[in-house]
Amino acid sequence: MKYKITNQPDVSVVFLQGNIDERIGEALAAMRPKLTARHVVFQCEGVNLINSIGISQWIAAMKGFEGLDVAFSHMPYPFVSLCRMIPLLKQGRTIHSMQVRYFCDACGDDDVQTSLVTRQEALAAGRFPAAPCRRCRQPMAVDPNDADYIELFK
Repeated sequence: MKYKITNQPDVSVVFLQGNIDERIGEALAAMRPKLTARHVVFQCEGVNLINSIGISQWIAAMKGFEGLDVAFSHMPYPFVSLCRMIPLLKQGRTIHSMQVRYFCDACGDDDVQTSLVTRQEALAAGRFPAAPCRRCRQPMAVDPNDADYIELFK
């Protein structure tokens, strides 16, 4: 896992790039002392793969971040779905934005599309907002299997 830290007075942003695998524990332990702010945001857009060893390593290593206000942004769909199945991955931390799966009934496009949804827009509406279909531009609906993922924002 590669990472880049941008420290500002009020927030440290960690840009993650790569896999959450057997090496994630070492990466998280190495980055922890480099964080200068109490508020830390993991920008996860660059996370490609998450395996079972990585899940265990992530959960164990995140204990080293206790006492910090940790949040996640740009969470890819596989990470989001794992947080729903394994709540310890999130461990009560805030998710600012995540990928959600959508489908289009208007044009019959059977490709599931993902769209980035922010916590603010979802909680303000009380549901995931519609996203335009990339093919016909009509509003798409959230995959019914993912509708309860809004709970991850709470």
